[in-house]
Amino acid sequence: MAAYDDWRTRNCRQLDLDGFDRPHTPWDKGPIFHLLLDLNAVGAVVGVERTINALRQQVYPRWRLYAVNAASSSDNLAVFRQHSEKDSRLTELAPAFLCSQTQTADLAKDFVAILQPGDMLPGYALACVAEESSYAPELDFVYGDEDGISRQGKFVSPILKPDWSPVLQQYRSYLGHGVFVRARKIDGDRLRQLLADDEAVINDLIRDTPRSGVRHVPRVLYSRHAGGDRFRHTSGNGRPPPDPPTWPRVAIIIPTRDQAKLLQACIVGLRERTDYPDVEMVIIDNGSTDSDAVALLSECAKQPQTKVLQRPGLFNYSALCNDGVHASTAPILLFLNNDVTVLESGWLKAMVRWSIAPTIGVVGAKLLFPRGVIQHLGVVVGLWGIAGHVYTGMHKDHRGYLGQATVPREVSAVTAACSAIERKKFEAIGGFDAEHLAIDLNDIDFCLRIGERGWTNLCTPEATLIHRQSASRGVKRDPYVFYRKEQEYFVRCWAETIRDDPFFHPALSLYAHDVALA
Repeated sequence: MAAYDDWRTRNCRQLDLDGFDRPHTPWDKGPIFHLLLDLNAVGAVVGVERTINALRQQVYPRWRLYAVNAASSSDNLAVFRQHSEKDSRLTELAPAFLCSQTQTADLAKDFVAILQPGDMLPGYALACVAEESSYAPELDFVYGDEDGISRQGKFVSPILKPDWSPVLQQYRSYLGHGVFVRARKIDGDRLRQLLADDEAVINDLIRDTPRSGVRHVPRVLYSRHAGGDRFRHTSGNGRPPPDPPTWPRVAIIIPTRDQAKLLQACIVGLRERTDYPDVEMVIIDNGSTDSDAVALLSECAKQPQTKVLQRPGLFNYSALCNDGVHASTAPILLFLNNDVTVLESGWLKAMVRWSIAPTIGVVGAKLLFPRGVIQHLGVVVGLWGIAGHVYTGMHKDHRGYLGQATVPREVSAVTAACSAIERKKFEAIGGFDAEHLAIDLNDIDFCLRIGERGWTNLCTPEATLIHRQSASRGVKRDPYVFYRKEQEYFVRCWAETIRDDPFFHPALSLYAHDVALA
């Protein structure tokens, strides 16, 4: 990220309005952008000049710039008036008048945004928002990425945001600047509040907006001036869903074969260090022959709320898990590898709270290697060519990009090594694909099919466990050869998602475990 200025220079190009960037909609009938320049905000007179000059470079012509809070900033106002004499799109207007104006029906399609002196919109910014909104009239919010401009004139501190992630927004307030709000969402009171605290108002307005009403443009649409407030991904007021009146029964489904010590540690953690009140275990034995494992499984079968299914034969993880589901009736399913051990008692409640939320699909946990570094904190589709775990190998307290490693957040997929889902959602897509994805990528495929049905997958560090990855089955010498057929099938099914994971910015590298520029 420190090399962002050079990276930006290499990767930015001039607009080609007669070719690749030609408008797809008639701009003369597009929305008007009502941009409110807060002259009372921090910013020298030169900042007002910079902001106005940048607006004049917009290729999209339908915008208006209003001076607000002008009375307390006479120097800034004088500069604004000099420019307004030459450009009728600049208006010194009392907020009360604008409040009444934004309520009129003919402005329902227009947008409102807040600017501060010295901040700049790149020349393509308004065109991007206008084009995006033309494809979806139901859009009420459009946001882009942002960066900063240092005192030396270099571009710094890029904030490359994921597509709309309401859970992450609650916890990390990642939207920041560059948010364009439909005028129809803002009445007079809201506009006055917007001028006082745009972040708080946008958080309030966007909270109950359906996913189709919010769109992310993955381009820098806003550049902050030197000395201006840095990106405000401060801790929000996010909190997990409330406890249900009665905790639903959870079926913990554990495929296993031999490895008695691993399975014993897993079971002890579930029975002695997990505070969930209503659990049944379904252990699926894939042909154990080790005497210690056979004895342990025999003992488990005698325990209450425990079933042991015998499923010898070729290892087919998808089929084993599906069989485990069919052997239970619990409304919540938790898939757990036998090499996972419990650290904290409340982990299962944390996962169940999210899994029963109507909009949430599969819920994954934060998994650590025994040496205390991250093994899993969400899957990025496309990472390392097909799909991979982000932040693998980072310290367990690593904050992650935008602080996202510390809070619940939306992801495209999670590992099935520890994942929860409601039974009705599992059954809605027919479970794991045992025919095409017996071993590899079945959990990623499962999550993506859940996503196709409109549910959002989530990973939460509120549940943190130890995972001895591949300790049970071992590591294949060359997994790209061993699992080639499954990988080829997965790529055929999910080529579009591999090219563009919605929760991982396309400007970020797909060949780094920590976040870096592509």
